[in-house]
Amino acid sequence: MLDHLREICAAVTRGLNADCEGGFAIEADGVYQNVMTATGTGISGISIKNSTGHTDSPLFDFSLSVERVCACARRTMQLTQARRIFC
Repeated sequence: MLDHLREICAAVTRGLNADCEGGFAIEADGVYQNVMTATGTGISGISIKNSTGHTDSPLFDFSLSVERVCACARRTMQLTQARRIFC
């Protein structure tokens, strides 16, 4: 997926939002690491979902969801203003 994001970013003149499913991790630290990797591709936005994929409990616990979104935001805030992306 990362190679595809790099290729698309290099080929377009508009910003690219990456749908990163659930951040490819459950815990906030994993989401942070994966967002950090994704932001190196040139994307200008990222989407992280808080759905579990399980019908019996379709959403992560609220506090875990908040931690996951905060991890995404923490990474994006570390980027320079010219390179900041939206989460």
